[in-house]
Amino acid sequence: KRTPDGTLKPMKPGIAMLISRTKAAVIPVYLAGTYEIWSQHKKFPKLFGKTACVFGKPIHFDLESSKDSKTQQEEISRVIEAGIQKLKKWYEEGAVGEIP
Repeated sequence: KRTPDGTLKPMKPGIAMLISRTKAAVIPVYLAGTYEIWSQHKKFPKLFGKTACVFGKPIHFDLESSKDSKTQQEEISRVIEAGIQKLKKWYEEGAVGEIP
């Protein structure tokens, strides 16, 4: 969903639920420049602008059966959010070095 101010919003709980049930790896993705091209306040997008799609390294979750599902899902959400924040920082600092 597009944000009203261009900041990253918290993860929705559904993605963590799917990951905890399927035990699938997750590839974090950061989309840069989308707010400038088509913010929530605009009816139509700009025709010209710069965007980028940055893919991170896959995240594999070692899900412990001793934790309850809500705790696992909160942990999954935090890890994914942190991965996207790292990609954002890496991109905004010039995309130098290895992709996080």
